[in-house]
Amino acid sequence: MTCCPLFAGEFVHLYEVNYSQGSVAGHSAYDLVILATPLHPSKSPIRFHDPAQPISVHSSRYQEKVVTLVAGCLNASYFGQERSEPFRPTAITTTAHAGNLILAASIAVPVTEVPDRQPPACARVWRLLSPEPLAAAEVSRLFPSPQAVREARWLAHPRYSPSDEAPPFVLHRHLYHLNAVEWAASTMEVMAISAKNAALLARHRWYRQLEKVDQDIVTLGQKVEL
Repeated sequence: MTCCPLFAGEFVHLYEVNYSQGSVAGHSAYDLVILATPLHPSKSPIRFHDPAQPISVHSSRYQEKVVTLVAGCLNASYFGQERSEPFRPTAITTTAHAGNLILAASIAVPVTEVPDRQPPACARVWRLLSPEPLAAAEVSRLFPSPQAVREARWLAHPRYSPSDEAPPFVLHRHLYHLNAVEWAASTMEVMAISAKNAALLARHRWYRQLEKVDQDIVTLGQKVEL
């Protein structure tokens, strides 16, 4: 998506979404639009044109995390285990300590097998999460003889601070931003809840059922929407 201009007619308001995929460009008109991506320049270079009401984009910084996939036998002694003892965990979490190389580790399921090679009985594919890229020497401390190593970097979640203001879910009349919930919590489960809430909010506003927006259910102590 490259831009999202607004066309206002006498009886109808439409959003024209212009998009490009490689060398192919196109556009379509919609009554309402829900954005399901962080409005971050490096991730979603979306531009808004000609809205009667200015759209304020929440400028933010995201925390980079590094995922390293390693195939090999885990070094039990690094985690304080005797080599003679069985050491076959499926997940490892760590505390905030200067000496820790990783934040967490868990077993990953390999998508392909290496032909004509029989891995040792202890071999697994591990998914390591770390704040910084792991050097080869650091990987060797965790896996004495790694068979394969792959790395990917990603912007995991916003950098939170007490002074942060929550961005709006409603950017324009019928333009919604699902990822605004990331500034409260950033997990896949919360994003699924936000998607349902965005759909409910869009429906209630479209049919002018404003009494259902942010409605308190006193008897249950719950809300229909966030």
